[in-house]
This record gives sequence, C-alpha cells and structure tokens, in this order.
Amino acid sequence: MTETSIDFIATRLHGENMRLTSPRRKVLEIFMTSDRLCTAGDLFQLARNAGARVGLTTVYRLLAALSRLGLAKPYIIDGNEVKYAFCSSQHHHHIICKGCGLFTEVFTCPLRSPRVPNFRVEDHQLDFFGICFNCQHQEEKI
Repeated sequence: MTETSIDFIATRLHGENMRLTSPRRKVLEIFMTSDRLCTAGDLFQLARNAGARVGLTTVYRLLAALSRLGLAKPYIIDGNEVKYAFCSSQHHHHIICKGCGLFTEVFTCPLRSPRVPNFRVEDHQLDFFGICFNCQHQEEKI
C-alpha cells in the first residue's frame, strides 16, 4: 500500500469536480490495494463482488480522473487492453511483470536530469518490464 491517503485523493478529485461517493471509494480502495495492473473491467467486477453498486462508466471516469492527477498510469502490455497501475503521489518508477501484471513502485530514482542545450527537463518517466519470479517458475514447468 502507498502513503497516499483516501482523504488526499478525495481532495484532489474534488478539484476535478468529482465527489468520492461510496461506490467510487470502494473502487478506489480496491485499486489502491491491488498489486497487479487492472483493467476498468477488472475493477468493476471486483467492486461488484465486494457489494458496491457501481457502473462501468463510473470506473472509467474515476480512472480517467486519477490518470489526469498522476495517481494512475495506463499501460498497454499485450497490445489490446489498457491496464492501470495505482500511483502514489511521490516520485517513483514501476517494475512490471509482463506475465501476470504484478507491479512494484520503486522510490529510488536511478536517473539524473540530462543537461541538453536549449532544453529544460521538467519531469521524466522510467518503467521496467520483465518477468516476475513466479512467472519465471511457471515457464520452467512448461
């Protein structure tokens, strides 16, 4: 879990003219505690299974707002579906398993801003993709 709190996110969403209703809160809690990339459909199904009365459109809108705020990051791993990682508000990078979608936030930054003439670097993104231990073990069994 991350240090980013529900209250912090609720305040940020309010700035996007979005209230953190009970159904949205349930989706957010599920998303925040997931250690895997999730599609909107995954989050919708998990929230419904947890008893939330939420629509798929609500999930998409929440993910869009979180993405605008830098609290979710979309990935297309296998070429056909957008999957999201929850992002804490601190500067970080991701390590992502291409097999199962497991991801980890890495808070130590291995990069220093390059000095490029006539250019001011303001931000950067760095993500690592590979295969986690469990998926490697499954490959060995095949």
